[in-house]
Amino acid sequence: SDLEFALEFGSMSGTPTTSDKLKESAADSAAAVLGPISGLLLECGLGVPELYQVIKWCFVHEAADRLRRQKKRANVSRIAAQTGLTRQEVARLLRAESKPATQYEWHKQRSNRVLLGWFSDAEFLKADGTPRALTYEGPDSFATLAKKYSGDIPPRAMLDELVSKKAVAPQKDGTYLPKSRSVSDTRLGAKRVSEIGRKLSLVASSLTDNLVETPAFSAYEELALTANISVDSAKSAGAALNRRSQNFIEGAQRLLSDLEQTGTSNPGEESVTLGVYVTVIHRRENDGK
Repeated sequence: SDLEFALEFGSMSGTPTTSDKLKESAADSAAAVLGPISGLLLECGLGVPELYQVIKWCFVHEAADRLRRQKKRANVSRIAAQTGLTRQEVARLLRAESKPATQYEWHKQRSNRVLLGWFSDAEFLKADGTPRALTYEGPDSFATLAKKYSGDIPPRAMLDELVSKKAVAPQKDGTYLPKSRSVSDTRLGAKRVSEIGRKLSLVASSLTDNLVETPAFSAYEELALTANISVDSAKSAGAALNRRSQNFIEGAQRLLSDLEQTGTSNPGEESVTLGVYVTVIHRRENDGK
């Protein structure tokens, strides 16, 4: 895989260097962060190709921002050297002011590609332009649709996935009909998902700034954690931690509200965003039972 190649490339010439070990640690950290995020992305119907477009955009714009903070010009060639992307792609991504959504049809998650084809390909539409109910096999069937739009995913596996996500419904006559244009967990609201991204972005910025930047001040960071706790014990202790966290946040909000009245920056003056994020950590461990 690309990740394995990236981690092994530095060791091809012999003993891993300090730089190799740093890259490996960075890759481990990225995997630790992307693990739980991947679950959320899957629930929202986002696939690896779509995420890859976002990652490229973020790398390019972060590299450009770092150069600007250093009072240097955001040079395309330099950003290409840093990110490993081509100069043409760097230039294209710099022109894109906002993160790429899912505008590239072939980059969509494969189940969403199938649904897109079902709603837009004349081969699978009725005369009025709405999707036809399809048999599983035969001419112009679901199997035909899946082979056309899902690559190497077996049609039966794709159908089972779409039915399980309630994006496709079996009909009484044995055919199948799409119920939505995309696959996503209906329990998730776009606003709540966006809020998760906002919070994680602020926390990640603070942690990385403490390490790689020279901030105006060093922000406090610490983790209190224990493991192998029974669910019943976690419920009672978690309730107590929730109460203490709420009390702390209420006090912090009063302090920050006062700052909004007395500590705002003047026009043209350097400014920062200041705050605190508190959460009670809970993660169900896989103990094999």
